[in-house]
Amino acid sequence: MELAMRPTPLLSKISRQALFGVLGFSLLAGIVAAAWPQAITPQPSTAQLIRNANMQMQRRNFKDAAQLFTEALGREDIEPRTIADSLEKLGQCSQRMRLEDDFEETLLEVVDNHGKSLEVTLAAVSSSQRYLRSWGIVIDGEFYRNPNTRAGRGVDVSELDRIRSLRWLTDALKDQNTQSNETQAARIYLSMSEQILRGRSA
Repeated sequence: MELAMRPTPLLSKISRQALFGVLGFSLLAGIVAAAWPQAITPQPSTAQLIRNANMQMQRRNFKDAAQLFTEALGREDIEPRTIADSLEKLGQCSQRMRLEDDFEETLLEVVDNHGKSLEVTLAAVSSSQRYLRSWGIVIDGEFYRNPNTRAGRGVDVSELDRIRSLRWLTDALKDQNTQSNETQAARIYLSMSEQILRGRSA
């Protein structure tokens, strides 16, 4: 009677290691295969993002347009003139979609990153005035400009918005050589006077 040969412990250990090695390689290959298309897919340029955003806006797809404008405004290579135009259009989209809180967050980031540009500062002040409602509600200590179905305490923030705009303009004025460019200085002073007089009777 022949007895079946039992595998030795060493052979069993080698077999298990080989099996685990094959499984590990297969898993790694699957992860690489899934990530590879994303790794080689080029990111759209800032100009492409703006074109796509304008296209979505023309199609009245304001939500997607707002996302594309927001992504473009977060790029470091975006030009001041493009920022001004994109802020205007993002404000329009956000107002239609009732996304003022998201728009305000983007507005603050733009000023922090590009506030030394006079054109950007003036665009931010204008967009804040045109597309951010001057009132909102406070819920659990958090302020929201968007109407909310939950009950909250209504507050008027027009004076806070005015002060913030004046601070932006004052900071921009410090960064400008007013002696060499009186036109830029005049634009800032004009905008400051408009902010001071806005909403106040003569």
